[in-house]
Amino acid sequence: MKKLYATNLKSAFLFVLVIYISGFITCNNKQADYPALKTKQSLDEITVDLENNLPDMMDKGLIPGLSLAIIRDGKVLYDNGFGLRRINSNKMVNDSTIFEAASLSKPVFACVVMQLVQEGTLDLDKPLIDYASDEFVAEKFWGRPLDDPRIKLITARQVLSHRTGLPNWRNNNLINFIRDPDSTFGYSGEGFYYLQMIVEHMLEKPITEIMRERIFKPLEMKYSSFIWEDRYDSLTAYPHDMINEAGTKRKPQQANMAGTLHTTAGDYGKF
Repeated sequence: MKKLYATNLKSAFLFVLVIYISGFITCNNKQADYPALKTKQSLDEITVDLENNLPDMMDKGLIPGLSLAIIRDGKVLYDNGFGLRRINSNKMVNDSTIFEAASLSKPVFACVVMQLVQEGTLDLDKPLIDYASDEFVAEKFWGRPLDDPRIKLITARQVLSHRTGLPNWRNNNLINFIRDPDSTFGYSGEGFYYLQMIVEHMLEKPITEIMRERIFKPLEMKYSSFIWEDRYDSLTAYPHDMINEAGTKRKPQQANMAGTLHTTAGDYGKF
């Protein structure tokens, strides 16, 4: 069986619960099939429903561990863990367990980008290369001389709306356009990495420092980081494949705004 390491999968499940429980509670007048999502339930009733039903759902779905937060009226009211951080161990998931946020890293970075737009530092529709130089983009992002003029057309708006024309990720370290910029939607982590390079260059700071100053510190997201921290060794949830065997934990040493955020359900709920 092909190994499908599922820290990202579990993290997605973790954060989908954060988003959708909030959505059903605050926005949707229709009752969901799952009892814990009924809009008129009290927090105590929701908590009882979750704690009674989730362990069985996790067992049926082969999910070793799960972390969950409930948001109501813009506040995290419930933050808890279920199951194990690593199968065949006694390491339990709790409210400080670190999961990979995967592509839910992108909205956190997008928030900082929009702060810069509000401040007048960045124009959404100005080509990103205008904030740096051909040499900088060639060295830090493109990986070779700028042999495609379309690189000079990419804007922050195109990055945030996935319309850069770039692939999700380059193949064999060689990146090429797969469509013209702003022609159609095409999901791209490369676009976010390009914008990250430009933001770092503009602010003359490492992106980890920028995210800490503008997001993590103001929101008191004390467990969140885009690079691995030593303290995570005793806190992290491990990846598991589809037959519930634990895999090797990825520990990013370089921040990538497209997908290296490590965080907890409670921290992401604050965001």
